Amino acid sequence: MDKPAKVVFSEADDMGAPLGMLVLSYGEGVHGKPLLGGLLVDKDHRRTGIASRLVRRAEQHALENGEPRIFAVTHPSNRATRELMKSLGYTEMILLDKKLG
Repeated sequence: MDKPAKVVFSEADDMGAPLGMLVLSYGEGVHGKPLLGGLLVDKDHRRTGIASRLVRRAEQHALENGEPRIFAVTHPSNRATRELMKSLGYTEMILLDKKLG
């Protein structure tokens, strides 16, 4: 079975209101590896474990689809996400970007 191009993971409260989301994109990371991005958590529900659960679910999905490695992307100024990802075992890398045209 082919992997989907993108998978959206989300978490909601008991009433169905969205609390957080994360996008896992296959084939878009370094060397075609899966890439995590678009991590969002409602400001009133941050630091409650939602982001960690979303990341772990995405990691499990990647493993179940034969991917032994995963990458994550965030803006350098997003200290909270950078610290979260490091606490989950991610190694910070330098990525350079240039807008063309």
